[in-house]
Amino acid sequence: MIARRSLLAACAVALAPLCVPAPVTAAVPTRMVAFPSAHAEIVVATTSMRDLVAGRAVRFVYIAERGALVGVRVTVRQGTRSWVATRTAIPAAAGGHPSGVALPPAAVRAVATCRPTTVTVAAFTTRRTPVAVDRVTLLRDAARCPDRPPRLTVPARPSATTKGIAVPATFLQESPARMAADLNAVRSLGAGFLRVPMDWPKVEARPGVRRWTALDAAVRGTTARRIGTLGLLTAAPRWASPEGTSYPRDPVRFAAFAARTVARYAPYGVRHWEVWNEPNFALFWAPAVDPASYARLLRLTSITIHAVQPRAVVISGGLARVDFDSTSLPANVFLEQMLVSGVVPQTDAIGLHPYTFPVSPLDPDDSTRNAWRLIERPLDGILALLRLADQESKPLWITEYGAPDRGSGAATGSPDGVGEARQAQLVTDLYAALRGRAWAGPAFWYALRDRTDIAASSVESAFGLLHADGRLKPAGTAYRALAP
Repeated sequence: MIARRSLLAACAVALAPLCVPAPVTAAVPTRMVAFPSAHAEIVVATTSMRDLVAGRAVRFVYIAERGALVGVRVTVRQGTRSWVATRTAIPAAAGGHPSGVALPPAAVRAVATCRPTTVTVAAFTTRRTPVAVDRVTLLRDAARCPDRPPRLTVPARPSATTKGIAVPATFLQESPARMAADLNAVRSLGAGFLRVPMDWPKVEARPGVRRWTALDAAVRGTTARRIGTLGLLTAAPRWASPEGTSYPRDPVRFAAFAARTVARYAPYGVRHWEVWNEPNFALFWAPAVDPASYARLLRLTSITIHAVQPRAVVISGGLARVDFDSTSLPANVFLEQMLVSGVVPQTDAIGLHPYTFPVSPLDPDDSTRNAWRLIERPLDGILALLRLADQESKPLWITEYGAPDRGSGAATGSPDGVGEARQAQLVTDLYAALRGRAWAGPAFWYALRDRTDIAASSVESAFGLLHADGRLKPAGTAYRALAP
């Protein structure tokens, strides 16, 4: 540990890209970082009529790890009419870079009428052929349009007193009535944020065919109820993953998915984004975790998100407690390697999932089960590592924390359910542990409702603040009693 810490201290001054930590465990294979992708994407960043009319231009983001953009052609189409604008000599190096093209006045006036309008942007290189094309139908949100989306303003840096709730990906498969009931429950419990899984495979199961219906309903629902949305950008469809893996083959394509998602929901006031779920756990980065590959994905995605939405808050993927899996890495070891890669300064917050059950974050228990102790441990804790790298100002967002009230953990290697009374106590203890901590961002309890898609005998079905039928548990009562 001393040798690794000395190496990190030496690297932390400049976070030199060639400074690589000593191997932590032989169980996690060392991989060669791939050469920069030759793929390029163009993403329309102006998705609403209001923004187009106000700016009199179409904004876009060019995403690539190498190669420069030479020119673009923008086509605005409304019924049988269309307008074309071009721009050349665009200064754009590799990465995610924002730019725009001014539109003819006639096109701007047409969009202001609120009639259905599509915008297409084609990108060109020196080969004079399009290397990427993107097309969107503008949101009808100009002042005179009847279905403009509501806007919600939330703090740029919510505090530890901001309560959140995290839901599983099955939330987006619910019927409209069930989703509405769940969103009403989130509101009645006093939650200020809902962490919504925005899975790439659910949106784009086939290349270029995007289905936003479920996500649209979720974001419209949170915004209408004045609940902030934390968008969890995660997963990869089969067509975008190497065989036998769960991560994206090409980070450019994932960054493009993130850019389209951010551009689509920014008009609703969504500006908080978490990039991936538990990247240090092989369950979500199969077959084995790879800090360098995740850092590459996070860097490009964060740059791209900020290009689309400059005031966005980008949170690194919540790091899990994994002391039971040889193909995964502990949260602090994974973070250490992220720091050496130099990606952390390009994020706005660090995500953590410090599950502790059956113990409490207030307990003095310093065993590996109490992941909370890993945050403030003086030698190799999360805060100590951030301090060494001069990144201690980064808030820590607890984007998942919870405990099951029943069930067996034998199948997953976790403890058994803790009982309803203990679950309720852990709700209270979570927010008590954050009180007065300068590093603390919001904390999200996982989950809202017990699950019926998992066997009732498993702990994985019993993390909810509500029973499966919507009845309040003691944990839900404890959560609701906490000050918002």
